[in-house]
Amino acid sequence: MPNTNDTLLRAFAGVLLGYVALASSNVLFPRLIHTAFTFDDLFQPACYAPTPLFIALILSFAAGASLIAGYLCRTIAVNRKPVFVFAAIIGIFSFFAAMIALSVPNDSPPPRVDGQSMAVVSGQMVAQQPVWLKLAQPVLLTAGILVGGSRRRLKSHT
Repeated sequence: MPNTNDTLLRAFAGVLLGYVALASSNVLFPRLIHTAFTFDDLFQPACYAPTPLFIALILSFAAGASLIAGYLCRTIAVNRKPVFVFAAIIGIFSFFAAMIALSVPNDSPPPRVDGQSMAVVSGQMVAQQPVWLKLAQPVLLTAGILVGGSRRRLKSHT
């Protein structure tokens, strides 16, 4: 029978390390994109509207990172309850972040000159993302964590 303190510690460590994995992907994602693509590949000419390539990259990295974070949380915590707690925390925080992003007016950022060298992180801040994308990210992150953490316990054949 596992010790209650050990179970609680594993649950906390699973949620914490899942969050670290998710947060570190948010740091690595812009660097990876910046090395693989030019700013003109990611944003439409003369404005900060993202291209379909950029939207696809955002969604695929968010899905991959949340799957890995959910799997990591489940592996460390051993049971499923911490995965639900982790998904709820990320879902609530990302929903509030989306609401804040929707409430900030971004109607008239300065015009963008083609070939302009700007960090992708700065571009993401002034990017005029579609409303559906801002609302889809919390759902995608929460679902990815739940799917990543839903692995079944393997039965031993010994």
